Amino acid sequence: MHAALTLPELLLHVLDHVGSQTDLLNAALVCQSWKAWALDSRWRCCRISLRALLRTLGPVKEAPCDRAGPSVFIVDVTPDDVSEERWNAFLKRTQQARHVSLNRFALHRSSIDLIHSLSDTYGERPLFPLLRSVTMTMNSNMADTAILLVSPSLRSVSIENTPHSSHQSMNTVMKALASTAPSIHHLRFCSHWGDPSSQIPCFADLRSLDCSNASLDYNAWEFLATCPSLTQLHVYELRLEDDPRLLDGEPLVFDALTHLRISQTNSRTHTIQVLSKSHMPALQSLVLFRLYLPSDEVQQLACHWSRTSPLIDELKVICQTIDFKAIKACLGLRRLRTLEIGSEREIAICDRGFAPLTKLMGKLETLALTWPISHRPDSKYLTASSLISLARHATSLKNLTIIINADCFDSNTSSEHQPFAQLQTLFLEDLRVRANNISAFSTMLASLCPAVSHMEASQYYACGRKCIMHSEWKRQLHDTFWASRAS
Repeated sequence: MHAALTLPELLLHVLDHVGSQTDLLNAALVCQSWKAWALDSRWRCCRISLRALLRTLGPVKEAPCDRAGPSVFIVDVTPDDVSEERWNAFLKRTQQARHVSLNRFALHRSSIDLIHSLSDTYGERPLFPLLRSVTMTMNSNMADTAILLVSPSLRSVSIENTPHSSHQSMNTVMKALASTAPSIHHLRFCSHWGDPSSQIPCFADLRSLDCSNASLDYNAWEFLATCPSLTQLHVYELRLEDDPRLLDGEPLVFDALTHLRISQTNSRTHTIQVLSKSHMPALQSLVLFRLYLPSDEVQQLACHWSRTSPLIDELKVICQTIDFKAIKACLGLRRLRTLEIGSEREIAICDRGFAPLTKLMGKLETLALTWPISHRPDSKYLTASSLISLARHATSLKNLTIIINADCFDSNTSSEHQPFAQLQTLFLEDLRVRANNISAFSTMLASLCPAVSHMEASQYYACGRKCIMHSEWKRQLHDTFWASRAS
């Protein structure tokens, strides 16, 4: 062993970057001089379960339960069984811990009282003074156990629900966090149980908020605009009611927000009002799912974003209907590199209307145009001529998802075309193609996409029931495509 690896400062720095419990335990077996440092790094740098920490006090067993529901565990010792030396060993571990997980692990009330009793007996000291992050998967009976992990030093908290979660347990934990750990930077609340909106205003130092299964009201939205360091916001549902503040008052400015995702809303009209009065000068990524915005509103919002959010390079939105004006307005965002537009109903654009749009797509790197799986006339499909026009003008395109009617393909009129210069991934969704057209269409695709490394195609029944593309046709499509590429 090199002499440098015996220096504690250097060894500790190296071990802190290992990150894997298995590797650190293996490092502890290298030699006696490494053992203490490797175990110390394990407790400080790896995510430790609360159950593993409690085993320092004694065996942890499942408590007998007379009713159906989530399990409850006990630390199978009495206060007299735990010496001061053992208690100090437990505190040494908890005071080293930086990352702790709590996965459906609920302590019986008697074991929680045991910890408080030992703390009073041997001198009250904080259990987790240096704890930085906690991950909780909550059952309805875990609130008191979770509160043991609430520390003023917390900076990252993730809370998820289970089928046994409850509003009361979630709200209890959120209230404890709001009162004890207001300096949290990263909060992830993935649960439809509980109401985080009332507690959000307690976390002024938020940098990222993920409410991917929870809803926020306008009061919480208004507060988040005052968080100077908030860069990422994911909201499952905006729950908005009639409020004069939606129409009056000063604009809400999110100075640092770079990523915004809203999955749905209870009021499309109010959501449009909120988005129209929200200014996000640093915004780079905007995702609006299941809002089903009308086409004219998408145009207005796109014009608003071009003025107030000039840095947007990723836009994903689902409209009621995709039309020429909505797509053109979105392409007006000067730095746009990723555009994904879906439709609740249909696309109101054909080859003739799509060709002029391709001239505005020179800087796009990812494009996806999708709409519902349902019976539609041929005029509602784009055809191979749209692909050829796209290849001619969208020279930076790397990823493409599009719905194509290959039955309208005419090999005589498209024998000469400019290929996609950089396209790497192609997904043909809801591909319409007859058996006698597969070979010619695949050959044309191969010449059009010389750099593609991944190509997929899916097909649907006209009645709207999704199916896997006929295996023989899919095999012929792929075989012809890759054979043409190879030749």
